[in-house]
Amino acid sequence: MTTRLHKVLMGSCLALGLGLAAPASSEELRIGYISPVTGIFAQVGKDMVDGFQMYLDEHGGKLGGMDVKFIVEDDQGKPDAGVTKAKKLILQDKVHMFIGGLLASTGYALAPISTQEKTLYISSVSSADDLTQRQLSKYPYFVRTSWTSSLPHQPLGQWACDNGFKKVIVIAADYAFGYETAGGFQKVFEDCGGKVVQKIWPPLGTKDFGPYIPTIKADADAIFSLMVGPMSLQFPKQLAASGNKKPVIGGGTSYDEFVLPSMGDEVIGHVSALQYSAALETPQNEAFVKAYRKGVVNDEIMDIIRMNVRLPERAMGDLRAQIAAVKTGEKRFLEDRVSLATVSVGEWSVSTMYSWPSSIAVSAISRIGEPPSLQLECTWQSPRSASHSSRSAPRGPRDD
Repeated sequence: MTTRLHKVLMGSCLALGLGLAAPASSEELRIGYISPVTGIFAQVGKDMVDGFQMYLDEHGGKLGGMDVKFIVEDDQGKPDAGVTKAKKLILQDKVHMFIGGLLASTGYALAPISTQEKTLYISSVSSADDLTQRQLSKYPYFVRTSWTSSLPHQPLGQWACDNGFKKVIVIAADYAFGYETAGGFQKVFEDCGGKVVQKIWPPLGTKDFGPYIPTIKADADAIFSLMVGPMSLQFPKQLAASGNKKPVIGGGTSYDEFVLPSMGDEVIGHVSALQYSAALETPQNEAFVKAYRKGVVNDEIMDIIRMNVRLPERAMGDLRAQIAAVKTGEKRFLEDRVSLATVSVGEWSVSTMYSWPSSIAVSAISRIGEPPSLQLECTWQSPRSASHSSRSAPRGPRDD
């Protein structure tokens, strides 16, 4: 049983990563999933769980021909809680593998458990660099299917050099992911002739950046930021309010799709890098996004969320009540809908926040990676709306 199960588990790993078929079996495969489904990272954690569940549903609840028992545990985005949940999954639920962990610091906490308990740990999101670099030999039961913190931010360092930046200030969340993201950027940026002249480390979860923004040195060319969760919304607003005129470049989590719908003019012209965007125009990604949105939250509910987040003056009352009414079929959402469209033509990016059947509210036209050179506004009386553009940097040197 042990030898055969090992083969099935490894086949399942390949199936997860490559979509390959694995040997058939009628045995049960118990998978533990650790994710922050409550707390400040709850939306990201829910997306993690929903994505995995979607894959299982597409494969009839089976991996490697085995019926899957999928057990989700909430770590609240806290590494110590993740350790407790991992031990519970292994010792009580007798899982054959555990997956997940969002924060890099959680990945560092979970990997030793896999070695201690000789249980397969698949890191699907946690991007801790050293788990597959300097510490790789310590974790023989560890498998990574995603990315490392520094990787997408190294080409951003080259991009900064190519665009003439000489001195950059780093302001990043004070934990493993912040250090590694900033480190990837700094490594390549300084290798190509730039210099990081200051580093500022606000604690994870910071809401008030008042103590930090005034300390930013005046003689730098640009600011590199790395924010996560609610920090991503607060920092650019407060930075813009302080009168900052420096270009801002940053880690992808500062501008991912979770926070973009709630951002406004304060992020126009910012440039970021990440390994993935839901806006990627490939047949595979477009099919995935369509299936995910259909299975998890329909377009009508997305419209409700956008209306409440972007246009609070026109919101229709309690958000949860609105969503519940749509889900139960008691009410259709027939008000003006709001959406964001970004279209790239060659080196140009056009980002538009619009509602229909009303007219376009704001459209920003810019070269990719540059502030808008033309902005068009309508004359109709609209609530607050905005457009923004956050583009990925080109690919550059590989991770060391």
